[in-house]
Amino acid sequence: MNKTLAISVAVIIVAVGIFFIGYQYGHQQTAAKYEAQIASLKADWKAKSDAVEKEAQEKYEEQTKKLSAALAQRDKALASAHSLRTTAVRVRDIADTRAESDLQAAAAAGDSNQERLGRCEKLLGEGADLVGEGAELLTRVAADKDAIAQAEGTK
Repeated sequence: MNKTLAISVAVIIVAVGIFFIGYQYGHQQTAAKYEAQIASLKADWKAKSDAVEKEAQEKYEEQTKKLSAALAQRDKALASAHSLRTTAVRVRDIADTRAESDLQAAAAAGDSNQERLGRCEKLLGEGADLVGEGAELLTRVAADKDAIAQAEGTK
């Protein structure tokens, strides 16, 4: 019985050893597969995130260029509006000067028609000033609207 017991114990030890070796081998194989799968997923994620980042950077650069062009166009329009405003002020000043001289001449001569003409010239100068102011405001608003639309890419 002693011999049978020793053989049984030896078989059990060999079976446990084979089981342990098989478990370790399976564990190593599974771990290697999982690590390869994780590395593949990380590489895929990195490639996708790099592509998204590159696309976002290109979009940012494109929008920056559009905004820069829109602001340059806006500045050009505002310069044009300022020029128009300056012209309107010059016309108003000329009309005011002429109106004052006509009013003085009319008062000295007692001519009511000449006096009315002087007042009309004064009103014409005020009207020219208002037209210049309105044109400047209109141009500024239109330039801002166009700059925003162009920067958004809707124009």
